[in-house]
Amino acid sequence: GKSAYKNVNDILNQLNVKVYSEDVITSELIISDFTENGLGQKITIKRSPDVVFEADGVRAQIRTNKNTVGEVLAERGITLGPRDEVTPAPNTNIVAGTKITVVRVSEADIIEDEVIPFTVVTSQDHTMYQGQSRLESEGINGMKKKTSRVVYRNGVLASKTTLSETLLQAPKNKVVVSGTKPYGAGDLWILIVEAGQKYGVDPGAMYRVMMCE
Repeated sequence: GKSAYKNVNDILNQLNVKVYSEDVITSELIISDFTENGLGQKITIKRSPDVVFEADGVRAQIRTNKNTVGEVLAERGITLGPRDEVTPAPNTNIVAGTKITVVRVSEADIIEDEVIPFTVVTSQDHTMYQGQSRLESEGINGMKKKTSRVVYRNGVLASKTTLSETLLQAPKNKVVVSGTKPYGAGDLWILIVEAGQKYGVDPGAMYRVMMCE
């Protein structure tokens, strides 16, 4: 370009060259072709590439004249914890379109009490009619102390690993007794129950076969 200005900024403004504050501008005299064009200036602009930066809940598109990801982090005042993750690695060279992501990773051991639900156990009473039941014993929940290691990524729970468990109170089963005696079975029912217990056969099934016969 031709210009009568000497100041670099004036020359760039005259030539309508867009310059960003992060760009690196150098200038030197041109004397090698003095006889042809006269004295001039060689102006070199090193463009600062666009970088997408995401950390601590903030996502922004920035320009930077830094050379590596680590230098950009320092420029932005980002301090990394011992478990924090950076993509790409801090020693990666910056190019246009580089996306830098910082994931905050924290780890802690927690201790919590956890309920152990009781189990409902059903037993049979052959002297009670079908459809009848009674509560033999109430169920009681147990309790255990559980130590876990939790890992958070950007404040969101990512994993939870059990390290140890200590039983504080064992659960007690809830026992419900249900009747099996069919209505109208009569005195034969006792014999059927005894035979079923002896040979490992369901007395109710034996009774239904008998009624069919």
